[in-house]
Amino acid sequence: MTTDIIQTKAGYMYIICHLFRPGGITFATELEHCHYPPDEAINDLFTIFNVTYQGGTHFVIEIPSSKQAYDQANSVAKECNLRLVPGKPFNGLTEFPVNCLPDHCFVMETINHDDTDTDTVMVEAERLREKYLPK
Repeated sequence: MTTDIIQTKAGYMYIICHLFRPGGITFATELEHCHYPPDEAINDLFTIFNVTYQGGTHFVIEIPSSKQAYDQANSVAKECNLRLVPGKPFNGLTEFPVNCLPDHCFVMETINHDDTDTDTVMVEAERLREKYLPK
């Protein structure tokens, strides 16, 4: 889903990640498949948006704002060498197009930068396709 400005909903939190951040695609896929499985009703609580900001493509995940959901997202993030940081991207000029308060908005950051991790988004996506899509 592509949108100009995401209007947030009460009771939800928003996780923002640049599309090309290493581990980002894995984070989004694992969070959905492990905690909001596509073939179950709980998947209705998981929404992902596509946002362009300053020429870069980001995705924004909308999930319920609860301690359990935060802990699940945080756990998956750590497995992907990422962490949740309160707030949203800001370049000093233009507001990121998600209308949320800092305590309900998180940006994904890399925990440890490792020069040996050379997976591209395409390699990451292929690995996930093989894992989740039936042959």
